[in-house]
Amino acid sequence: VQSDHLTTRLHLFVHGLVIRLYQTVAMKSLMDQETWAHLLSTLLRITRHVLGTSRPAASDEGTSSQQLATRVGSDLVKTVFVLWMNASLSVSVSTTLWDDVLHLLTSLTHWPAVIEQWKHIMKMMTRLLGQYVYGVCLSQSSKAPTGRRKMHRPGAGNSPIDGKGALAAKAAAASAAAKQVR
Repeated sequence: VQSDHLTTRLHLFVHGLVIRLYQTVAMKSLMDQETWAHLLSTLLRITRHVLGTSRPAASDEGTSSQQLATRVGSDLVKTVFVLWMNASLSVSVSTTLWDDVLHLLTSLTHWPAVIEQWKHIMKMMTRLLGQYVYGVCLSQSSKAPTGRRKMHRPGAGNSPIDGKGALAAKAAAASAAAKQVR
């Protein structure tokens, strides 16, 4: 039992290192389309292996692999989403990879981490689209009343849409995604 516990802790540590390595490489390196494709496909295979072969486990239940998957699941799924967004902002991600990530994530909807990260990403993207496409600054807090949200009118000199909008939106999305990984 002691040996099994140490093995699980070691696996957890190694998984954490690999996830941080992927995050660091993706955020700090300029990569071409082929490198992004390789990084993303490898990350999908890791995710499929870790989460696709088991079910989420309660804190003290399940096999050691289920407990390990449950512990690293949230960070792994977050890394998939953030790296996917960054890759999409940097290069053209192939249709095959998009199909692969769609298939993987739809097969993992029984994992709470997938649903939570999807919810988080959708909130962030809604906020960014509101700000950079419609000129509406949505509050970070969903509890803020609608009247308290700042309203920016496009064309009033405060919207990044005029002239360089796509570049500003990409930079803001990449910056927001990078902050989410840290």
